[in-house]
Amino acid sequence: MDQSELKHNLVPLEVGEEYQLRRDLKVRAFRTYHVIPSQGYVIYSVKQKLKQEFIGLPGSEIKQLKLSGVEITNTVSTPEIAFTGDRTSDFILDPDNADVLGAKNSCCGVFTMKFILATQIASQSDKLGNKAILLIHFSARYTTEVG
Repeated sequence: MDQSELKHNLVPLEVGEEYQLRRDLKVRAFRTYHVIPSQGYVIYSVKQKLKQEFIGLPGSEIKQLKLSGVEITNTVSTPEIAFTGDRTSDFILDPDNADVLGAKNSCCGVFTMKFILATQIASQSDKLGNKAILLIHFSARYTTEVG
């Protein structure tokens, strides 16, 4: 719109594939349900956490273990943001999409008819662990009248 160029790097992902954005962030593609093939994306924070068996050890001992080649950390990935795009609400029922439902924030395309309604989100709220859900892509073709 303002003719400025945005630097970008398009990375194609198949459902289930991950791409490391930075050392502490990765993205994973997941299946969504639509009249055409579609997918959404979850952005994860990635952290190294000290393994349970080493918690409470003195720092010097942990350092020696690490220097001797012992793996002292586990990688912990936490779903932060999910983008579902245009899709039906069936993605909520897919067990492979549990991280989408648990992401701190979700960005959802919202339609009626073949797409998701706000009432569908409300009826599935017991499955959602999100702090916030951002509803986008509304259509003026529909009314709020039920009937």
